[in-house]
Amino acid sequence: MHPLGILEAETIFPHPSGSIRLKAEFFVMNNCTSQHFILGNDYLNIYGIDINNHKDRYLAIGEDKMKKFAFHPEKREITVIAQVKNFNKDIFVSDHLIKAQINPELTLQMKEELI
Repeated sequence: MHPLGILEAETIFPHPSGSIRLKAEFFVMNNCTSQHFILGNDYLNIYGIDINNHKDRYLAIGEDKMKKFAFHPEKREITVIAQVKNFNKDIFVSDHLIKAQINPELTLQMKEELI
């Protein structure tokens, strides 16, 4: 897989009592397709996102757990404002990769393939 760039996305969840805007960065890889954005637990904790799987799937964001957003996968509607910027390997290593917990048993070649 080869990185193409970083997608900065602002996702807006409209709600009658006030919309919620989340900002995230996603790494775009060549020949790597997905129908979903994958967020880590740290991101979910920062924004207070709670995903509930009952009869209907929904998520709550922030301290107000009464403000719920339903998943409607058949509609696939989401408001995204996005801008792709050029991928800079040195900045990625110094700003992002240095914070990652990489298995020390990986060879140098394996580590370079991560980038």
